[in-house]
Amino acid sequence: MSLHETGLNENSDSYVVQNRSGQILDDAVVKNELLYLTMTFPMVGRLATRQMQRLADFSNVSESDLFEHVYEIMHSTNSLDEPSTLNATQENLRGMLQNYAKE
Repeated sequence: MSLHETGLNENSDSYVVQNRSGQILDDAVVKNELLYLTMTFPMVGRLATRQMQRLADFSNVSESDLFEHVYEIMHSTNSLDEPSTLNATQENLRGMLQNYAKE
């Protein structure tokens, strides 16, 4: 989804699911005689969709709830000693989540 949103052009056969507007799985997946979809494929698709929705829902959390994650980002990037990046990190995270929700 993220690559699609950037407008990057990729080969039409780069992904198994090519038609995200298909009403049924057979309409969505690439037609390839070498591709064998197991019974778990629909389950993986449902779980991925659920995870995307959870991330999109996260775009509405309060600033205090978001701050916990900003702290984790700053800690993992060794930028805790750079207080000037705190607001930028929080704004970037909120913006990313809001863009993801739009997608």
